Amino acid sequence: MKEKRLALVVGYKGNRHIIANNIRDYFDIIETNFYDAAVKVSELGSSLSMIFVGMSATCEEAMSFLETMKLRGVIKRVPLFVFSSEHDRKDALRVYELGAAEYISVPFDPMICKIKTRNILEFYRSKDELEEKTALHIRATADNHYNTIDFLANVIEARNMENGEHVSRVKNFTRVLARQVMSDWPEYGLDEKTCELYASASVLHDIGKIMIR
Repeated sequence: MKEKRLALVVGYKGNRHIIANNIRDYFDIIETNFYDAAVKVSELGSSLSMIFVGMSATCEEAMSFLETMKLRGVIKRVPLFVFSSEHDRKDALRVYELGAAEYISVPFDPMICKIKTRNILEFYRSKDELEEKTALHIRATADNHYNTIDFLANVIEARNMENGEHVSRVKNFTRVLARQVMSDWPEYGLDEKTCELYASASVLHDIGKIMIR
């Protein structure tokens, strides 16, 4: 069963064909050179399952491509394999430091490459699932916090004999003011999430009235 897509980035066309012939049964392959690689990867977006990069003796093109992928955050989302015609320890260290999943010398054993590829894909898939579950848990926890805040706000209003609009007005005013600060004074580092947090917290400004008249 083929994965969605694999971007095969190799400068020399002959080498692209050699690598492609060994993995064609497992991937839908998009072949590209280094000149077009960054644009191609951006176009493929989330449909991309893996990136294979061929590194020749003149490796600066490959390193530059890896640096671009790291800068754009692609390497965190998509596993990247580097195939090198010359196994150089310095190059290997640099490749791993840039975030590549694997560094393989050419010629390579197709079966070993297949197993490594499968293991890396399973690892990234498990990582994505864990991150998704974590994000869902965080959102659920945040929802519970906001529900608690809303409950306390209702208690405050009932205690204070308010008609229900006071807390809403304070919340909306706080949101407007926070967004204005975000716009006019960027040095404070406010973002939309923080502004919303301030707005939600503002409904507790009279929390003391739960116990004090």
